[in-house]
Amino acid sequence: MDPSINDSFAKTMEDKKEYKNGVNGMNGQDDFDPSAAPPFRIADIRACIPKHCWVKNQWRSMSYVFRDVIVVFSLLAAAAYLDKWFFWPVYWVAQGTMFWALFVLGHDCGHGSFSDDPILNNVVGHILHSATLVPYHGWRISHKTHHQNHGNVEKDESWVPIRNANFDYRIAIYIFALRFSKFVAIVEVRVAIYSKFVAIVQVRVAIYSKFVAIVEVRVAIYSKFVAIVEVRVAIYSKFVAIVEVRVAIYSKFVAIVQNRNDWWCMIVNCFLNNHIELETSVENKGDSRAPPLPSSVSSRLVSGRVGSGRGRGRGRGRGRGRGRGRGRGRGSVVAILDYRNEFGINRNANLDYRNEF
Repeated sequence: MDPSINDSFAKTMEDKKEYKNGVNGMNGQDDFDPSAAPPFRIADIRACIPKHCWVKNQWRSMSYVFRDVIVVFSLLAAAAYLDKWFFWPVYWVAQGTMFWALFVLGHDCGHGSFSDDPILNNVVGHILHSATLVPYHGWRISHKTHHQNHGNVEKDESWVPIRNANFDYRIAIYIFALRFSKFVAIVEVRVAIYSKFVAIVQVRVAIYSKFVAIVEVRVAIYSKFVAIVEVRVAIYSKFVAIVEVRVAIYSKFVAIVQNRNDWWCMIVNCFLNNHIELETSVENKGDSRAPPLPSSVSSRLVSGRVGSGRGRGRGRGRGRGRGRGRGRGRGSVVAILDYRNEFGINRNANLDYRNEF
């Protein structure tokens, strides 16, 4: 991008140099410091969001649920009617995308942005997440913890930044090699069961040792077309973070649909949490860390804030620094776009920060 475009939103070059944090490739200022606090506050993000975005309309939210469910069953009916080999790949991708849509609605329920009624949020969220084999309440609690500790090396529960002491590029090679080897670290077995009832039973047994981290058993009984028994065993060591091999047996209606949904989940989260320039923090302020592989997209907002950030302890980062670059006008819009998913704005512009903070 032409630096002059970004310069037009800054008052002076000196003004831009006040900012440590920036997005890679913009203006080529100082190296990015992931340990520096972002030059904006939560209050600044809240202030730039229009008031109508804070209004929750449960009827509008439910309309999205009904719309997505209708599409899901329409695709299912089309697949059952056509039942042609060339249509199944199309169905798997399309239905998997709709499963992701159901997950996103359940995600909004977990954030409390679906409606003002917590009972409605929990009931709808539980049903939608059960349909995609996601444990709603467990996910809701852990996801809230993730948002509250974004980028924290010690407290975050997912997409945790990697410390220099633990960073080893060979881990990725080990994971790739073991994933396609005869040795199984995560085994997932899915068996189609035909039933008229809808229910989910989930049992988790955590065994903390060097070798076994989690044994998780999920039993899901769905409709005539969808029913799954899933078993996962995770084995950890100092060399292998997570090695996963999946052995799946299920009906053509369910099998690859669930995998497509998993792919959407991973793709979205990778974009949200794997930006090379993002803020990280650690309880031990003097601890240095590697370039933060996973965390939040918070640094993308850096250009939309007036004020400068202070480092919370020097860390090591990669990537080019970016100056302030934008004033409150365009920067606020960027802030809204980048933080919609981070702070619970759902597709009908509902929002609830209270659940997060």
